[in-house]
Parts: sequence; C-alpha cells; structure tokens
Amino acid sequence: MSSRNVYLNPEERQAATVLFRSLNVAKSAYAAGERQAESLRERVLEIIASEPLANLQYVSCADYDTLEELETISGKALLSMAVYFGKTG
Repeated sequence: MSSRNVYLNPEERQAATVLFRSLNVAKSAYAAGERQAESLRERVLEIIASEPLANLQYVSCADYDTLEELETISGKALLSMAVYFGKTG
C-alpha cells in the first residue's frame, strides 16, 4: 500500500481495490499454468480498465533480477504497474 493512498478520497480509495483484484487474477492464471507474460499483462489491464477512476500508466511483467520485459516466464518474475487515481500520482 503506497503512502500516497492517504491523498485518496473515499471513492478513489474504493476504486483502488481494483489493483489487488487485478494482481489476484494474474496470480490465479499463473498458478493455473499461464507462462505467457503478455497474457498476464492483458488480464491485469482488462481488470484495471473496468475501473473508470483508474488511469493506467503501464503494466510490466519483467525478469526479477534484470527487470527486462519477458515474453515467457521461466523463472522468477515481477508483475508491476503504475496507476493513478484522482490527483494522486
């Protein structure tokens, strides 16, 4: 949870729960065997796009050590995103 969350109004704070939901969708897909990074990015993007207050900057699925974007996950990976709500950025 970012320290910037204190700047969110109640509506924005509720909207921000989409971040957790989107990561859980990706986590479930990975647990079910999905290893295509683009598929995981698209799942996250789709969930976040469903929230009108979310302003998505990027979704990344990168190698854990090098932070290079991945096509296929074969080791440790980092799924990250930047999303703005309201004036918080």
